Amino acid sequence: MIDNRYLRLESDAAGVSRFGLVEVDVDGGVPKAVHFANSIQQLQRQTDVETPPNAGLPAVRPAGWSLIYDGRAQDIAATFRSNTST
Repeated sequence: MIDNRYLRLESDAAGVSRFGLVEVDVDGGVPKAVHFANSIQQLQRQTDVETPPNAGLPAVRPAGWSLIYDGRAQDIAATFRSNTST
């Protein structure tokens, strides 16, 4: 994956690329989604407040390009499995 201090982005032998580019702020979008979910839960618990029938999703704004690695969760899970089996 790293060759001569450079990250190699080409596809593997099967033609599958583990990397991609997205034009949204992934790191900024996750906290917005979590906050939105918490707000909805709080509204459902409150019985004295009239809940609006519609709620808009938080805006995920572009913040340049982000390089994403597809398969990170599987790699971490494999690392956990190998560490617990010893």
